[in-house]
Amino acid sequence: SDFWREVQTPGVRRASTLLRHGLRQLTQALRSDDPSQREAALGGAVARLRRAHERAPADLDVLYFLAFASSQRQLVQRQPDAGAAIREAIALYEQLRALDEDYEAESVAFELGLLYTRLRQYGRAVDEYERGILRAFDPRSTVSAHANMAEVIMLNGDAALALRHYERAAEIARQYSGDSLSLALALWGSAVASDRLGEGSAAVERAGAALNASGGTMALLRTNGVFFEPESEIHWYEGLG
Repeated sequence: SDFWREVQTPGVRRASTLLRHGLRQLTQALRSDDPSQREAALGGAVARLRRAHERAPADLDVLYFLAFASSQRQLVQRQPDAGAAIREAIALYEQLRALDEDYEAESVAFELGLLYTRLRQYGRAVDEYERGILRAFDPRSTVSAHANMAEVIMLNGDAALALRHYERAAEIARQYSGDSLSLALALWGSAVASDRLGEGSAAVERAGAALNASGGTMALLRTNGVFFEPESEIHWYEGLG
């Protein structure tokens, strides 16, 4: 019961309240299309979840959502000197893994893949995406991991291998998820990979398919939650479009 949990670990009830408040702000942030409101809500979520973690350092839920909110905050802020903050978010996920490596294993690996990509540690990012794919219970959840891993592999210089992962992501999106967003992003990535392989005609054809899957516009490439590392990568996608 809550009573005996509080006796065993003083502060756990307050941590539960702070977790609830932090999750409310995290939800607001994820639903907001306004960058300033999103950043403010993420800041509030991180502050509350950090206080909850101080009161219940072994609580897996608190630690997971603190790491997730911290990760989302770094992806939103996009500060050029954000390396220390990104490494702090990575450390939180590693701390969670040390407590229980099976807790939200697929999500943890995916978020670490994003964070290592931000640090341009592409080899470690690939390792995390591969780990997440192996730990996935449902193939439908691996579409973004395959596409993100393909982007990292392409940035690391292997466009041919990247193209295979983009095609796998598109295949899963068509077969299982029916997710037009994931399908479109995978097709955009495959177009760029083809172009980097010197396959100009195939690249333009794939870009056309990506445009069709995106509703005939390139607005998808600049929507909330879609980012490129480095940021200048978007110009190659839009150039093909």
